[in-house]
Amino acid sequence: MDAHDSQQGDKRAYESAGHDLGHPDDGQEMRDCANKDHEQVSKRQCLMGLDSQPENCHTTTSQDPAQISQARSSPGPSIADLKADEKLRDMAEWIPRFMLDDFYKEHRLFLYSPDYDRIIQRDSRFPMNRGIVPSNPSTMLEVMTPTPDIVYGYSLSNSFSLAQWNKLNTIPGAEVANELCLIFPLLVVEFKGFDESLAVAASECLGSSAACVNSADSLNRYLQEVRELNPLCSIADIETCAYSLTMTGWVAVLYVTWKELDGSFKMQRFGTYLLQKPEEFLELRKRLKNILDWGRGARLTQISGLLDWLVQEEQNAQALTAPSPAAATDIVMASTPPSCDWPDNTSRKPSRPIALLTTHKIKSVGVFTQMPTAIVLVLPPLTPSPVWEAECERLWL
Repeated sequence: MDAHDSQQGDKRAYESAGHDLGHPDDGQEMRDCANKDHEQVSKRQCLMGLDSQPENCHTTTSQDPAQISQARSSPGPSIADLKADEKLRDMAEWIPRFMLDDFYKEHRLFLYSPDYDRIIQRDSRFPMNRGIVPSNPSTMLEVMTPTPDIVYGYSLSNSFSLAQWNKLNTIPGAEVANELCLIFPLLVVEFKGFDESLAVAASECLGSSAACVNSADSLNRYLQEVRELNPLCSIADIETCAYSLTMTGWVAVLYVTWKELDGSFKMQRFGTYLLQKPEEFLELRKRLKNILDWGRGARLTQISGLLDWLVQEEQNAQALTAPSPAAATDIVMASTPPSCDWPDNTSRKPSRPIALLTTHKIKSVGVFTQMPTAIVLVLPPLTPSPVWEAECERLWL
């Protein structure tokens, strides 16, 4: 199905609905059209270790960690408000994608992000960091650098402490997702205008959401290395799944993406929503709000808890391997004379005092810290002995 066929299918569905938002069969053809577009996701993605699954298929992950279907008590637009909303009705006309972006980011709709939210950061049309984009070594094909229309993640400076930030700098793959220091993205959105297909949007979401999963999975990969060094480690892996949304003026499709045990990435469709039907519009709004609440709450708590544990383990290891001040540099001082009066029979007198320096290596313990070499300083005795004179003579020659 090309973009023109998708456009005509959406148009026929919209015209058959007759703008009667209360009829139960309104837009069914539009929904079928969106489902067919979903099936057209590029086979090229499968070759790269990415795959798209049908709705309600069996998976090996907790398909709904955000519990996005649960009810909400937060206020929102009513069904009567949506029916009377002329701007929402205008979205069903043949409009370009940038108008969809501007409209759905308004205050009372589901893509709105308040200015006072300093935890969740929303960025628009910034290319993702190639460092978090997954690759499949078994194929020459690569995932193109995703540039989602909207991406939601964490503000690095506002969501994590300085100690957590410093620890993230030591974890391979735990990189910022874009130039604006958004980290660990959890939701991406792709818009398509009247002349574009949802199949393209689904393919784009598959690549960008896989990058989101791969970014969070860097923490689990690092944790696995810690477990190999410390078999007593009992902290659990964090949830790494991510969500994505494709939208036109008529229909929206919500997906969840996760990583399988074999390293492949899977994407499953959660549902298709007709945006001109108020009930489905509100259902989608509820699910997206629940996803963002999960990001602010349970997901961030998991990530912060893991980072705090790693920081504490590193501090404990440093405390165990750090020597006491006396052991760091062992200085053995003999009686120091106010002046060195060498015997008259000494054939060669030094022009300055001589100290014998010896070293003692402190054995390194643990994996985090390696202690420096300690210095043992031996000063001459008050009355030089024949042995001492012989040693001084040997060193001076």
